Amino acid sequence: MNKKLILLFSHTLSPYQVTDARLNLSVNEIVPLPGNLLKKWSNVPPEIESLAGYLNDIRLWLEKNSAPGDCLLVQGDFGATCYFVQWAFKNQLIPVYATTKRIHDEKVLKNGTVEIQKSFRHKMFRKYDN
Repeated sequence: MNKKLILLFSHTLSPYQVTDARLNLSVNEIVPLPGNLLKKWSNVPPEIESLAGYLNDIRLWLEKNSAPGDCLLVQGDFGATCYFVQWAFKNQLIPVYATTKRIHDEKVLKNGTVEIQKSFRHKMFRKYDN
């Protein structure tokens, strides 16, 4: 069975995330949004009242490119994320999101300046609860 991980995600997956998806989500294909839809997903206008019309092109693309049992990595604008998590459950997809371990390092330099370094490391994909 060809199980896909479809990306509603503005970033490129790291090699570690790709390995994790293949091992722990049992996917054998990773499908990003096409460029025009990725641009739309990454730039949800904050001033529109309802997202349904704005997201329609993405929904239509998902209907053509997904099947029940596929995983849908959904992260982005809060309202758009909620919309597609609900859509995924209704269409028998498995909505997931990436979790990270955050590492915060702070140093006080000799001149009194505080230098802060933040690192993020992928930990796992977590299923949204229904």
